[in-house]
Amino acid sequence: MKKQQTKTVELRKQHEHAGRTYPKGAELTLPEGKADWLIGTRVAKEVGADSKADSQADAGNATA
Repeated sequence: MKKQQTKTVELRKQHEHAGRTYPKGAELTLPEGKADWLIGTRVAKEVGADSKADSQADAGNATA
């Protein structure tokens, strides 16, 4: 049996699921498909996504 892939996301805003409320900033580890759906609806962002973008921006702004 294949192990299900997971992804950790941080909520950008409060989110309710199955009667439970999760606060803005909460980190959730979810099945990859559900995590991608939340990211696609802009309710969540992948943990580490900002640091990756910051690293790329810093590399582009480097001066010799």
